[in-house]
Amino acid sequence: MPGKAVSKRTLLAVPAFRCYNARHRMADWKQITARIRRARTSKDPAAQLTNLYEKTQDAMVAFELARHFETAGQAAESGKWYIAAAGRFRRADWKVKALESAVRLGCDVPEGSLEAARAEDAAMVKKAPAKATAVGAQTATDVFDKERDCFLCS
Repeated sequence: MPGKAVSKRTLLAVPAFRCYNARHRMADWKQITARIRRARTSKDPAAQLTNLYEKTQDAMVAFELARHFETAGQAAESGKWYIAAAGRFRRADWKVKALESAVRLGCDVPEGSLEAARAEDAAMVKKAPAKATAVGAQTATDVFDKERDCFLCS
């Protein structure tokens, strides 16, 4: 502020910046996907992914843990991780994927959570602007999803 001195004490008292929609600790998604890829290809993927989840509390790490346990034939453990992932995802479409996977495995999901996630997903689809885009143009969300899916599947 011009003409007004601001003490260092005042500047230090300002709360740290926090993303308006971040309920949980988050790291950069590219970094998370790289760590997931390394953990999946390690000698003990379950332990590596569990350690990564403890550090990041990231929904995609929980989702990958669930997929790992599902392929290993441990349906109960997989369902637990799918439900944990659904609880941490911010995007409704990923919540629906996780909850549907838990139901498919025969796990009990919280009452009404799947219906609520589906309703939220449907509301987001209706809310999305229906802009006419040039041929071959993509939205930022489409690019994000494709990049993240590409990182996870490689």
